[in-house]
Amino acid sequence: MRYLFVVHRYYPFPGGSEYYVQAMAEEALRRGHEVWVFTGEHAGDQNGVKVTSDTSILAAPWDLIIVHGGDVGVQNFVLHNATRIPSPILYLLILPSNSPVTVQALADCR
Repeated sequence: MRYLFVVHRYYPFPGGSEYYVQAMAEEALRRGHEVWVFTGEHAGDQNGVKVTSDTSILAAPWDLIIVHGGDVGVQNFVLHNATRIPSPILYLLILPSNSPVTVQALADCR
């Protein structure tokens, strides 16, 4: 399986989102899956997980794109373009929001 996680920053930057996505990504990698992270801020590949800020990664075929929350940079970019991205998207609700992007994402993500 090929997984793409989406988060505003990725490990080694500190923070709850950063550590949570790192744990999920590295566990998926340990289980034998191909794992990438699409993020706005990063320090390159980490512990076998491929990390990028290149938006063209969204056009690649993924078994699942996992978006960690919304109302922030790259997460909103992916959620706003969910109907144009060919892979299934799992929207992980972290903080409930009534913003137009996150409300529409509830309908657009598969």
